[in-house]
Amino acid sequence: MCTAGTSADLRVAPFCIPFYHFKKRTTSFLVNDLLNTSALGELREILGDDLLDITTLFAEQVVVEADALQQQVIAQDLTEMAKHAHAMKGSCGNVGANALSVWAAALEKSAKAGDIAAAQSAVQALPALVDDTLAAMRQGGYLRA
Repeated sequence: MCTAGTSADLRVAPFCIPFYHFKKRTTSFLVNDLLNTSALGELREILGDDLLDITTLFAEQVVVEADALQQQVIAQDLTEMAKHAHAMKGSCGNVGANALSVWAAALEKSAKAGDIAAAQSAVQALPALVDDTLAAMRQGGYLRA
């Protein structure tokens, strides 16, 4: 469980904000959970096996976006980084990838603020966060193995 408690901690773990709740319909969840399983369950009920097609596309795209973000950090291209982080925030939120969505929101904020040091620090955590998120999606049956 996350123990970060201040905005300065976001530079180390931007996806880890304890006690901050988001509301989606009637479901509340802590952002230190990797997935919003309630939302994914609703999507599974509505879409059936089509959800697996959607999450497969998501898994492919999130890896591409993560690679692009890593290259943008190297190039110190904050404008493109903010755009990619914004897109990632939305796509992750759409498939219930809580931690990645919150992480992307924090990166977008850092990029828009011109804080390259915070962006560099945040992007170091991205590969593991993507891997953990996709593994949790597979384990929950939300993504093909």
